[in-house]
Amino acid sequence: LARFGFRRVLTVNAVIGADMEVISFRETGVNANITLSASDIIGMSTSTGVPSTTNQLDILVDGGDTINIDAGSFYSSTSDGTGTHYTFFNDAGHTTQIAQLDVLV
Repeated sequence: LARFGFRRVLTVNAVIGADMEVISFRETGVNANITLSASDIIGMSTSTGVPSTTNQLDILVDGGDTINIDAGSFYSSTSDGTGTHYTFFNDAGHTTQIAQLDVLV
């Protein structure tokens, strides 16, 4: 996470038994402004097995946080009352899902 320029200690919790990681930026005074790609998510998480090549990362945010997706990424997104959900693929044709990012409010 140091390469993203964080200057404060972040709350990072691995969800035991769920094969996904959670990063929380909800601490007082923490204002995240990061850009992520599928390879970033893969590097910070383990495969969920659904599908077998997909890595899952949840980021918990509040009003001061900005999460961007790398311009070279192949992804689709949906939003609902819980946040924005990004599905990353290996190519522009969205052939194989390789990572999942949920930015939760």
